[in-house]
Amino acid sequence: LWGRYLSDVHNGTDRSRGPYPLLELNNLEDPHVSEWIESKLETGFYDANILAVCVEREDNRYFEPLWKAVWARPKHKELALRALSVTAPHVPTPVQTLLERITAKPMPRQERQQIAHKLARSFSKVAFLEAQELCMSPIVEQRIIGIEILEFFGSPWHNSRDACVECLLSMLNDIDPKVRARAVEAITSSERRKLTKLNPNKILRGDQPSAGDSGWTSLVQELFYASDYQPIREDIWGEESAQASTAFTKAGYRPQDVAGKAPQSASEQTPKEQDKSGTDSGTLSPPPRRITNLVRSRYAYAAMLPLLILTGALIYGLMPRETQGRATVMSTPILKGSSAAMGARQFFDDVNLESDKEARSQAELEGAMEIPHAAIMLKRSKCWYLYHRLRPIDSAQYIATAPVPFGDDDPNWELYDTWLLDFIDTEMANGVFDRVGEFVMTIAMVNPPLANQLVPRVLDRASLLDVDSVAKSMVKGGALDLERAIVHPALSDLDANVIDELRDALLTGWKTKEDRVLANYLSDL
Repeated sequence: LWGRYLSDVHNGTDRSRGPYPLLELNNLEDPHVSEWIESKLETGFYDANILAVCVEREDNRYFEPLWKAVWARPKHKELALRALSVTAPHVPTPVQTLLERITAKPMPRQERQQIAHKLARSFSKVAFLEAQELCMSPIVEQRIIGIEILEFFGSPWHNSRDACVECLLSMLNDIDPKVRARAVEAITSSERRKLTKLNPNKILRGDQPSAGDSGWTSLVQELFYASDYQPIREDIWGEESAQASTAFTKAGYRPQDVAGKAPQSASEQTPKEQDKSGTDSGTLSPPPRRITNLVRSRYAYAAMLPLLILTGALIYGLMPRETQGRATVMSTPILKGSSAAMGARQFFDDVNLESDKEARSQAELEGAMEIPHAAIMLKRSKCWYLYHRLRPIDSAQYIATAPVPFGDDDPNWELYDTWLLDFIDTEMANGVFDRVGEFVMTIAMVNPPLANQLVPRVLDRASLLDVDSVAKSMVKGGALDLERAIVHPALSDLDANVIDELRDALLTGWKTKEDRVLANYLSDL
């Protein structure tokens, strides 16, 4: 068996199907199998035989070196994913706790990366969305944390990898050199296969006009600016890196530190320099400039400052306080949207704009009102964007204008059961109850008959441990942990049977003083 297996290894043969000689040796309890696997994984080598043994053993000690090896050389997709799954160590800490821990205070890089890797291995959509938000933070350390989560998020075959790479490429426009350097390191660590397929000579000469390649073009140019990246260039492109570097130097560009300024464009060069670059560079395109990005980022930070102040005020206002023994009614104004409405065709066209979120949400609401509900609610990406990217008070107003289903067999349920209720179900499973409550009760304020149909369905989807929290978030309209037990004014517009369901859900499981106060209010109502 050893002879058969080592012969395949020596000849570079990696059989994707069994029988696996190494697995048979493992079943025979050959002691040399462990030594072989550990020594090979340390060097980054693995094959289908090693993966098969890892799947059989389910040993956590193989996970770390196997994780690194799979990212360095992705192959045997199904077998590799199964091996990573069964060898992954159990992480009892919830994703939300890890996110709070990594963003709470500065920490050593090694500790920070350990938490970031745990979040990346969680496959959690909450971690993925939070990492994207962190990449847009005005704080440098927060942006680096977002990059480190997206660097190895999921697996090399995860369906979010394209979005991760797109976000990492956008970080090459950051004004801070540490953020740009970390983005380059992240892409070159996790996307080696894509980089090896690029031809640096063609990119540096401007032979790739496609707009989709602009991010990769910027990455290659960034790699050739700094001398620190020479080992990476040689490791990825070999001789081609030396040829491209020579062409880059002849064209008048010198390798420099990432913190240095970008080379001058043709309009900024002297006539003598223009003549020299014109004769030597041919069709070489100028490298990306940072000045425009600097101005744009400063405007973005200035626009985000009021949001940060408002967020701080809200956090202070939402701090838990002792609950009084009487429920009061709160008023929730329905926002009408701003006058700067976007056209219907622009809705959902670009999910990566860094404009002010509140103004954009209001403008998109007016744009959405012109689109048929089936065009958004039956398409996963657009319905996801509607629910997750717009504020609940805005997206709910669009949903509130949809047809009201009556009876379980009503065909109008297709609008809600296809994607929307699934997204709400996921949020409840992740503990995001206040957002669900605000969304549903805004619908109740605009269209009570529709809320009468949706509230029971949402409660039915909630787990037994969460149903009381979901009901509380609806009764309070999402305003959890306020000073008093405030109830939403739209409750009085709901049918009596729906109010009874909310009251029964509140009294499910462990009943707090606040639960009883709210349940008594519903009984009186």
